[in-house]
Amino acid sequence: MVHQDTISPSMKAARMMGPLPIGQRFPYFFIDPRTRGDPLQTTKLRKKQKKNSSANFMSMMHGVSGDDRRHVGTVLNNALLSWRSVTNEYPVTPIQPKVGNPVTSAFDRAFQNTFLLDGVADASRWVYIPVRIVYKRPNGQCFQPKLIQNGRVIETQDMYAPSNYKNLQTGSNLSATYAKCSVSNSGAEKIFVQADGISYTGKYKDYVIIDGRQPVSSAIAYVAVKNPNLGESKVYISAFDLCGRMCKPRCLNLKSVNGIYEQCSGAIIVTKDFPKMFGRNFGEAVSETWNLKNKDCPDTINSNIYMTFYCENDSTWPW
Repeated sequence: MVHQDTISPSMKAARMMGPLPIGQRFPYFFIDPRTRGDPLQTTKLRKKQKKNSSANFMSMMHGVSGDDRRHVGTVLNNALLSWRSVTNEYPVTPIQPKVGNPVTSAFDRAFQNTFLLDGVADASRWVYIPVRIVYKRPNGQCFQPKLIQNGRVIETQDMYAPSNYKNLQTGSNLSATYAKCSVSNSGAEKIFVQADGISYTGKYKDYVIIDGRQPVSSAIAYVAVKNPNLGESKVYISAFDLCGRMCKPRCLNLKSVNGIYEQCSGAIIVTKDFPKMFGRNFGEAVSETWNLKNKDCPDTINSNIYMTFYCENDSTWPW
């Protein structure tokens, strides 16, 4: 049931008292990757530092007493641990490009999940659920190779464009975008899938690589959520691309005979009840999503994939 929030008596009393004299606010670290800087920008090679950073730090600490040094070290260590607990991500040092290639591709940038759940970092406290990504090519894009008609190259169209084929034309809506949102020349698209805990403190993020040249393409990601054996596991799952465009969540109707996916919010509850639809580890999740016993060619077991995200990149809201 959906209802409006009402102002409680304690909230009214707090508003009457006004703000508490607690001084200035402390800095807030953004945890939503969609609100960070443009992820498609490239990074130039760092210039070699003239002095070692640790040596610079020690020179700054020259003349500070031993007790004060220990205090400063404790504060810095706690600040780093606090940042890691908020973001659930450790900073990963990017691989420096080779000489002659001064930029790093957005597809080469990696991240590391900490498996931090309610303050405890342990992979065994998580389970994995498969999430299918269905990507529809937006209008207005042009890739290689081009169409050739009557011996002439059509520069404005490529052979994969849905606009070239009547049975693939599904509308003329332009994709949601902004000035700095660029497209890879290869057509590769990186779609992120993120699980944010509702009943627990923890976050997990993964991504898939999609062939954006094709009219429609799909891939499967596996995201970790709290193990329901440890208590209630409510989680919000979202999917978005490098430009921050949200995909539309769809959930499997367990009562349907043909496995129909219907519109949903993306917030789910993972329980121990049948059907389980999750793996106790990554390997089990993969083996329960694919029929690996089929030696001719493994195929997907669609009944074990509860969530699908439809990425069509139009201007409508995902919910």
